[in-house]
Amino acid sequence: MEEKRKQLAFAITEYLNDAIERNYVGEENKDSLEVAIQCISEAFGIDPKDDTQKDIYSIKPTNLLSIFDVYLRTTQAKANVKPNTEKVDDKEPSEEDKKNADEKKKEGNAKMAERKYDEAIKLYTEAIELNGKNAIYYANRAAAFSQSNQHEKAIEDALKAVEINPKYSKGYSRLAHAQYCLGKYDEAVKSYEKVLELDPNNASITQSLELAKSKATGGSTRSSDAGSSSAGAGGMPNLGNLDFASLMNNPAIMNMAQEMMKNPEALNNLMNNPALANL
Repeated sequence: MEEKRKQLAFAITEYLNDAIERNYVGEENKDSLEVAIQCISEAFGIDPKDDTQKDIYSIKPTNLLSIFDVYLRTTQAKANVKPNTEKVDDKEPSEEDKKNADEKKKEGNAKMAERKYDEAIKLYTEAIELNGKNAIYYANRAAAFSQSNQHEKAIEDALKAVEINPKYSKGYSRLAHAQYCLGKYDEAVKSYEKVLELDPNNASITQSLELAKSKATGGSTRSSDAGSSSAGAGGMPNLGNLDFASLMNNPAIMNMAQEMMKNPEALNNLMNNPALANL
């Protein structure tokens, strides 16, 4: 470090000598520069006239003025370059981007129906990259993340969906499901309530809300003892923890089953219902 300081000091004395020789300053100020050279030389232990030190410390043929000029031009160039801070969802998609993104979404939906969730996530991600302003793409990817037990990521996507469209009930539904699966029952209750605020006639969400409330208050949501192997109500057999009698008598589940028969994509809604996790 000391050698670098000496080299810098030597460069300063060289510049001041050039200023004197090239008349950068008036005659009345040359004496002041000579005094400055002497003071710098004594302070840093250098001798600008010593040939050996010139070989060690001199920066010629360049000089401080040219170095400073390079610095100024570099600084100006940086100032003129705007950083690329544009986020995916900040970019305004073209009509072609929107069309291609929707195709990716459809392909993702097909993979969801096939339960190929990793492939669905990839396709929804590609749709988002093309059009980051569509809440549906984030909500769909949230569903795929939840099916892959990546509930934290599902929450992130669901929050993004409702940020884009605060009136999108399915975004809150995805959020509630992921929160429920992570045991965040109080948060799930609030999210389910938000869904019903936007979609008050949703019987499935009403059922899910009751389950979340029961969990939040420490109540039991199972209709039979987990360790019981006896027959369920109506003589229907229990297979493990699955009570078929309760399942058949649950209007919300039956409604979803009927909907699923009419629309295969409704399978995702059925699989996302917390009621199934507690049967």
